[in-house]
Amino acid sequence: MLKNFGIIFIILSVRILLSTPINFEGQSSISGFNNPLYSPPRFEYRLQYIPIISLEKQYDNSGLFDAEWAIDFNYTSYVDSLSMTNYRSWIRYKSKDIEIRAGIQKLNFGPSKLFRALQWFDTLNPIDPLQLTPGINAIRFRKEMSQTSYYMMWIIHKTDEMISLEPHQSKKGSSEFGGRYQVLTKYGEIAVTSHFRFIEPGVEKLPEFRLAVDGSVDMGINTWFESVFIKSKGEPGFIDFQQMTTVGVDYTFNIGNGFYGSFEAYRYHSSGRNISSNTIGKLGVLFSYPLSIFDNFTSISYYDLELKESFQYVAWQRAYDNWTLDSGLFLYQSTVGYQIILTYYH
Repeated sequence: MLKNFGIIFIILSVRILLSTPINFEGQSSISGFNNPLYSPPRFEYRLQYIPIISLEKQYDNSGLFDAEWAIDFNYTSYVDSLSMTNYRSWIRYKSKDIEIRAGIQKLNFGPSKLFRALQWFDTLNPIDPLQLTPGINAIRFRKEMSQTSYYMMWIIHKTDEMISLEPHQSKKGSSEFGGRYQVLTKYGEIAVTSHFRFIEPGVEKLPEFRLAVDGSVDMGINTWFESVFIKSKGEPGFIDFQQMTTVGVDYTFNIGNGFYGSFEAYRYHSSGRNISSNTIGKLGVLFSYPLSIFDNFTSISYYDLELKESFQYVAWQRAYDNWTLDSGLFLYQSTVGYQIILTYYH
Protein backbone atom coordinates (compact mmCIF):
# COMPACT_ATOMS: atom_id res chain seq x y z
CA MET A 1 0.00 0.00 0.00
CA LEU A 2 2.84 2.37 0.81
CA LYS A 3 5.21 1.18 -1.88
CA ASN A 4 8.69 2.63 -2.36
CA PHE A 5 8.74 4.99 0.62
CA GLY A 6 10.67 2.55 2.84
CA ILE A 7 13.75 2.29 0.65
CA ILE A 8 13.83 6.02 0.05
CA PHE A 9 13.55 6.83 3.72
CA ILE A 10 16.21 4.30 4.76
CA ILE A 11 18.68 5.76 2.27
CA LEU A 12 17.72 9.23 3.43
CA SER A 13 18.26 8.52 7.10
CA VAL A 14 21.64 6.84 6.56
CA ARG A 15 23.05 9.42 4.18
CA ILE A 16 21.86 12.86 5.22
CA LEU A 17 19.36 12.79 8.04
CA LEU A 18 21.33 11.91 11.15
CA SER A 19 22.33 15.54 11.67
CA THR A 20 19.36 17.15 9.94
CA PRO A 21 16.27 18.51 11.71
CA ILE A 22 12.98 16.97 10.65
CA ASN A 23 10.18 19.33 9.67
CA PHE A 24 6.65 18.14 10.31
CA GLU A 25 3.58 19.78 8.82
CA GLY A 26 0.32 18.74 7.22
CA GLN A 27 -3.25 19.53 6.38
CA SER A 28 -6.52 18.11 7.61
CA SER A 29 -9.91 18.77 6.08
CA ILE A 30 -13.54 17.87 6.46
CA SER A 31 -15.79 18.34 3.45
CA GLY A 32 -19.40 17.80 2.60
CA PHE A 33 -20.95 17.95 -0.84
CA ASN A 34 -24.13 17.19 -2.72
CA ASN A 35 -23.15 15.72 -6.09
CA PRO A 36 -25.55 16.87 -8.86
CA LEU A 37 -24.20 14.30 -11.35
CA TYR A 38 -25.92 11.45 -9.49
CA SER A 39 -29.61 10.77 -9.91
CA PRO A 40 -31.03 11.48 -7.44
CA PRO A 41 -28.30 13.76 -6.00
CA ARG A 42 -26.86 12.48 -2.75
CA PHE A 43 -24.98 14.00 0.17
CA GLU A 44 -21.48 12.74 0.90
CA TYR A 45 -18.78 13.75 3.34
CA ARG A 46 -15.06 13.15 3.49
CA LEU A 47 -12.40 13.28 6.20
CA GLN A 48 -8.83 13.69 5.04
CA TYR A 49 -5.46 14.13 6.72
CA ILE A 50 -2.09 14.43 4.97
CA PRO A 51 0.91 14.56 7.34
CA ILE A 52 4.12 15.72 5.65
CA ILE A 53 7.68 15.04 6.81
CA SER A 54 10.43 17.00 5.06
CA LEU A 55 14.17 17.24 5.50
CA GLU A 56 16.94 19.31 4.01
CA LYS A 57 20.73 19.15 4.14
CA GLN A 58 22.61 22.12 2.70
CA TYR A 59 26.17 21.79 1.42
CA ASP A 60 28.16 24.97 0.86
CA ASN A 61 29.74 24.05 -2.44
CA SER A 62 27.80 21.17 -3.98
CA GLY A 63 24.18 22.18 -3.38
CA LEU A 64 21.59 20.49 -1.19
CA PHE A 65 19.79 17.23 -0.56
CA ASP A 66 16.17 17.31 0.55
CA ALA A 67 13.28 14.89 0.80
CA GLU A 68 9.56 14.75 1.46
CA TRP A 69 7.23 12.01 2.61
CA ALA A 70 3.44 12.36 2.89
CA ILE A 71 0.61 9.87 3.44
CA ASP A 72 -2.99 10.54 2.43
CA PHE A 73 -5.48 9.22 5.00
CA ASN A 74 -8.90 9.51 3.41
CA TYR A 75 -12.33 8.45 4.63
CA THR A 76 -15.34 8.83 2.29
CA SER A 77 -18.87 8.21 3.51
CA TYR A 78 -20.09 6.74 0.23
CA VAL A 79 -17.64 3.84 0.24
CA ASP A 80 -17.56 3.78 4.07
CA SER A 81 -13.88 2.89 4.31
CA LEU A 82 -10.56 4.45 5.24
CA SER A 83 -7.85 4.47 2.58
CA MET A 84 -4.16 5.11 3.15
CA THR A 85 -1.99 5.93 0.14
CA ASN A 86 1.56 7.10 -0.39
CA TYR A 87 0.91 10.68 -1.50
CA ARG A 88 4.55 11.83 -1.82
CA SER A 89 7.90 10.17 -1.12
CA TRP A 90 10.85 11.63 -2.96
CA ILE A 91 14.48 12.57 -2.50
CA ARG A 92 16.17 15.37 -4.44
CA TYR A 93 19.62 16.71 -5.15
CA LYS A 94 19.75 20.34 -6.28
CA SER A 95 22.66 22.55 -7.28
CA LYS A 96 22.88 25.89 -9.06
CA ASP A 97 21.86 24.50 -12.45
CA ILE A 98 20.95 20.81 -11.94
CA GLU A 99 18.06 19.14 -10.17
CA ILE A 100 17.50 15.38 -9.81
CA ARG A 101 14.39 14.10 -8.04
CA ALA A 102 13.42 10.44 -7.54
CA GLY A 103 10.29 8.96 -6.02
CA ILE A 104 6.56 9.67 -5.94
CA GLN A 105 6.18 13.30 -7.00
CA LYS A 106 4.00 15.78 -8.85
CA LEU A 107 4.85 16.44 -12.50
CA ASN A 108 2.85 19.02 -14.41
CA PHE A 109 3.44 21.87 -16.84
CA GLY A 110 1.70 24.12 -19.32
CA PRO A 111 0.06 27.57 -18.98
CA SER A 112 -3.63 26.63 -19.34
CA LYS A 113 -5.97 26.98 -16.37
CA LEU A 114 -9.37 25.47 -17.29
CA PHE A 115 -8.81 23.07 -20.23
CA ARG A 116 -5.31 21.66 -19.88
CA ALA A 117 -4.36 19.85 -23.06
CA LEU A 118 -1.01 19.09 -21.36
CA GLN A 119 -2.61 17.44 -18.34
CA TRP A 120 -0.63 14.24 -18.77
CA PHE A 121 0.44 13.30 -15.24
CA ASP A 122 -1.96 14.90 -12.76
CA THR A 123 -5.65 15.22 -11.90
CA LEU A 124 -5.72 18.86 -10.80
CA ASN A 125 -9.19 20.38 -11.06
CA PRO A 126 -9.78 24.17 -11.11
CA ILE A 127 -12.86 23.82 -8.91
CA ASP A 128 -10.96 21.93 -6.20
CA PRO A 129 -9.78 24.53 -3.65
CA LEU A 130 -7.29 22.07 -2.10
CA GLN A 131 -5.54 21.45 -5.46
CA LEU A 132 -4.56 17.89 -4.56
CA THR A 133 -3.38 15.29 -7.06
CA PRO A 134 -1.80 11.83 -6.74
CA GLY A 135 1.88 11.62 -7.51
CA ILE A 136 3.68 9.51 -10.07
CA ASN A 137 6.66 7.23 -9.44
CA ALA A 138 9.39 8.85 -11.50
CA ILE A 139 12.98 10.00 -11.82
CA ARG A 140 13.18 13.58 -13.10
CA PHE A 141 16.27 15.45 -14.26
CA ARG A 142 16.28 19.21 -14.88
CA LYS A 143 19.14 21.26 -16.30
CA GLU A 144 19.21 25.06 -16.38
CA MET A 145 21.05 25.85 -19.59
CA SER A 146 20.97 29.62 -19.01
CA GLN A 147 18.80 32.20 -17.29
CA THR A 148 16.34 31.93 -20.17
CA SER A 149 16.16 28.20 -20.99
CA TYR A 150 16.08 24.76 -19.42
CA TYR A 151 15.41 21.17 -20.38
CA MET A 152 13.83 18.41 -18.33
CA MET A 153 13.77 14.64 -18.78
CA TRP A 154 11.88 11.94 -16.89
CA ILE A 155 11.37 8.21 -16.58
CA ILE A 156 8.07 7.02 -15.08
CA HIS A 157 7.39 3.57 -13.68
CA LYS A 158 3.74 2.84 -14.47
CA THR A 159 1.39 1.21 -11.99
CA ASP A 160 -2.05 -0.20 -12.69
CA GLU A 161 -3.74 3.19 -12.14
CA MET A 162 -4.94 5.48 -14.89
CA ILE A 163 -3.48 9.00 -14.94
CA SER A 164 -5.49 12.08 -15.79
CA LEU A 165 -7.05 12.24 -19.29
CA GLU A 166 -5.68 8.97 -20.68
CA PRO A 167 -8.17 7.07 -22.86
CA HIS A 168 -5.90 3.99 -22.79
CA GLN A 169 -4.15 2.24 -19.94
CA SER A 170 -0.36 2.07 -19.91
CA LYS A 171 1.17 -1.38 -19.84
CA LYS A 172 1.39 -2.32 -16.18
CA GLY A 173 4.95 -2.44 -14.88
CA SER A 174 6.39 -0.73 -17.95
CA SER A 175 8.52 2.40 -18.02
CA GLU A 176 7.63 5.61 -19.82
CA PHE A 177 10.01 8.39 -20.70
CA GLY A 178 9.87 11.91 -22.05
CA GLY A 179 11.32 15.39 -21.96
CA ARG A 180 10.60 19.09 -22.19
CA TYR A 181 12.59 22.08 -23.46
CA GLN A 182 11.46 25.60 -22.55
CA VAL A 183 12.80 29.00 -23.62
CA LEU A 184 12.06 32.44 -22.19
CA THR A 185 11.93 35.08 -24.93
CA LYS A 186 11.54 38.84 -24.91
CA TYR A 187 7.75 38.52 -25.13
CA GLY A 188 7.01 35.31 -23.25
CA GLU A 189 7.75 31.57 -23.08
CA ILE A 190 7.60 28.69 -25.55
CA ALA A 191 8.20 24.99 -24.93
CA VAL A 192 8.26 21.63 -26.72
CA THR A 193 7.35 18.43 -24.84
CA SER A 194 7.41 14.77 -25.89
CA HIS A 195 6.57 11.48 -24.21
CA PHE A 196 6.69 7.79 -25.15
CA ARG A 197 4.96 4.81 -23.57
CA PHE A 198 3.39 1.42 -24.31
CA ILE A 199 -0.38 1.13 -23.97
CA GLU A 200 -2.76 -1.82 -23.69
CA PRO A 201 -6.05 -0.86 -25.34
CA GLY A 202 -6.77 -4.55 -25.87
CA VAL A 203 -4.72 -7.68 -25.47
CA GLU A 204 -1.75 -6.40 -27.49
CA LYS A 205 0.94 -3.99 -26.31
CA LEU A 206 1.14 -0.94 -28.59
CA PRO A 207 3.56 2.03 -28.72
CA GLU A 208 2.24 5.57 -28.22
CA PHE A 209 4.05 8.85 -28.89
CA ARG A 210 3.03 12.31 -27.72
CA LEU A 211 4.27 15.67 -28.97
CA ALA A 212 3.19 19.06 -27.64
CA VAL A 213 3.96 22.73 -28.17
CA ASP A 214 2.87 25.40 -25.70
CA GLY A 215 3.64 29.04 -25.07
CA SER A 216 2.54 32.27 -23.48
CA VAL A 217 2.92 35.95 -24.36
CA ASP A 218 2.44 38.85 -21.94
CA MET A 219 2.12 42.22 -23.66
CA GLY A 220 -0.29 43.87 -21.25
CA ILE A 221 -2.88 41.14 -21.87
CA ASN A 222 -1.59 37.64 -21.18
CA THR A 223 -2.30 35.01 -23.88
CA TRP A 224 -1.31 31.35 -24.11
CA PHE A 225 -1.81 28.14 -26.06
CA GLU A 226 -1.27 24.40 -25.76
CA SER A 227 -1.37 22.00 -28.71
CA VAL A 228 -0.96 18.24 -28.27
CA PHE A 229 -0.69 15.39 -30.81
CA ILE A 230 -0.91 11.75 -29.69
CA LYS A 231 -0.33 8.88 -32.12
CA SER A 232 -0.35 5.14 -31.47
CA LYS A 233 -0.31 2.04 -33.60
CA GLY A 234 -4.01 1.39 -33.94
CA GLU A 235 -6.03 -1.75 -33.54
CA PRO A 236 -9.46 -1.88 -35.21
CA GLY A 237 -12.05 -0.27 -32.97
CA PHE A 238 -9.62 1.72 -30.80
CA ILE A 239 -8.56 5.37 -30.79
CA ASP A 240 -5.12 5.73 -32.40
CA PHE A 241 -4.93 9.49 -33.01
CA GLN A 242 -5.78 12.43 -30.77
CA GLN A 243 -5.28 16.15 -31.14
CA MET A 244 -6.02 18.71 -28.41
CA THR A 245 -5.66 22.49 -28.54
CA THR A 246 -6.30 25.14 -25.90
CA VAL A 247 -6.02 28.90 -26.38
CA GLY A 248 -6.55 31.38 -23.58
CA VAL A 249 -6.32 34.96 -22.43
CA ASP A 250 -6.50 36.69 -19.04
CA TYR A 251 -6.33 40.19 -17.62
CA THR A 252 -6.63 41.88 -14.23
CA PHE A 253 -8.81 44.98 -14.42
CA ASN A 254 -8.13 47.99 -12.21
CA ILE A 255 -11.53 47.74 -10.53
CA GLY A 256 -11.76 47.81 -6.74
CA ASN A 257 -9.26 45.36 -5.31
CA GLY A 258 -8.44 43.96 -8.77
CA PHE A 259 -10.97 42.06 -10.89
CA TYR A 260 -9.39 39.07 -12.66
CA GLY A 261 -10.91 37.53 -15.79
CA SER A 262 -9.78 34.56 -17.90
CA PHE A 263 -11.19 32.94 -21.06
CA GLU A 264 -10.21 29.64 -22.73
CA ALA A 265 -11.35 27.74 -25.81
CA TYR A 266 -10.66 24.02 -26.18
CA ARG A 267 -10.89 21.57 -29.09
CA TYR A 268 -10.42 17.80 -28.94
CA HIS A 269 -10.39 15.46 -31.95
CA SER A 270 -9.89 11.69 -32.01
CA SER A 271 -10.04 9.00 -34.66
CA GLY A 272 -9.20 5.33 -35.20
CA ARG A 273 -9.59 2.34 -37.47
CA ASN A 274 -13.21 1.24 -37.98
CA ILE A 275 -14.58 3.89 -35.60
CA SER A 276 -16.13 7.27 -36.25
CA SER A 277 -14.04 10.35 -35.59
CA ASN A 278 -15.05 12.47 -32.61
CA THR A 279 -14.68 16.24 -32.14
CA ILE A 280 -15.42 18.15 -28.94
CA GLY A 281 -15.39 21.91 -28.45
CA LYS A 282 -15.63 23.73 -25.12
CA LEU A 283 -15.51 27.31 -23.87
CA GLY A 284 -14.63 28.39 -20.35
CA VAL A 285 -14.62 31.61 -18.36
CA LEU A 286 -13.10 32.26 -14.94
CA PHE A 287 -13.61 35.37 -12.80
CA SER A 288 -11.99 36.11 -9.46
CA TYR A 289 -12.25 39.06 -7.09
CA PRO A 290 -10.65 39.56 -3.63
CA LEU A 291 -13.43 40.94 -1.44
CA SER A 292 -10.98 41.62 1.41
CA ILE A 293 -7.66 40.36 2.75
CA PHE A 294 -9.57 37.33 4.09
CA ASP A 295 -12.23 36.71 1.44
CA ASN A 296 -12.09 35.81 -2.24
CA PHE A 297 -14.90 35.20 -4.76
CA THR A 298 -14.48 32.91 -7.80
CA SER A 299 -16.80 32.04 -10.68
CA ILE A 300 -16.17 29.38 -13.36
CA SER A 301 -18.44 28.64 -16.34
CA TYR A 302 -18.11 25.93 -19.01
CA TYR A 303 -20.07 25.48 -22.22
CA ASP A 304 -20.00 22.36 -24.42
CA LEU A 305 -20.44 23.39 -28.07
CA GLU A 306 -21.54 19.91 -29.24
CA LEU A 307 -23.89 18.96 -26.42
CA LYS A 308 -25.17 22.53 -25.95
CA GLU A 309 -24.79 22.09 -22.19
CA SER A 310 -23.39 24.46 -19.60
CA PHE A 311 -21.87 24.11 -16.16
CA GLN A 312 -21.53 26.94 -13.61
CA TYR A 313 -19.59 27.09 -10.39
CA VAL A 314 -19.38 29.96 -7.88
CA ALA A 315 -17.21 29.86 -4.76
CA TRP A 316 -16.30 31.92 -1.75
CA GLN A 317 -13.16 31.39 0.35
CA ARG A 318 -12.24 32.85 3.73
CA ALA A 319 -8.60 32.32 4.71
CA TYR A 320 -6.78 32.81 8.01
CA ASP A 321 -3.21 31.91 8.97
CA ASN A 322 -3.96 28.21 9.54
CA TRP A 323 -7.59 27.81 8.51
CA THR A 324 -9.52 28.12 5.27
CA LEU A 325 -13.25 27.78 4.71
CA ASP A 326 -14.37 27.09 1.14
CA SER A 327 -17.96 26.94 -0.04
CA GLY A 328 -19.21 26.50 -3.58
CA LEU A 329 -22.37 26.03 -5.61
CA PHE A 330 -22.64 23.98 -8.84
CA LEU A 331 -25.30 24.29 -11.49
CA TYR A 332 -25.39 21.54 -14.11
CA GLN A 333 -28.39 21.70 -16.43
CA SER A 334 -31.22 22.11 -13.89
CA THR A 335 -29.53 20.39 -10.94
CA VAL A 336 -27.83 22.29 -8.12
CA GLY A 337 -24.99 20.91 -6.02
CA TYR A 338 -22.79 22.35 -3.32
CA GLN A 339 -19.57 21.70 -1.43
CA ILE A 340 -18.22 23.00 1.89
CA ILE A 341 -14.60 22.36 2.95
CA LEU A 342 -12.96 23.32 6.22
CA THR A 343 -9.17 22.93 6.15
CA TYR A 344 -6.56 23.28 8.87
CA TYR A 345 -2.84 23.63 8.10
CA HIS A 346 -0.12 23.00 10.67
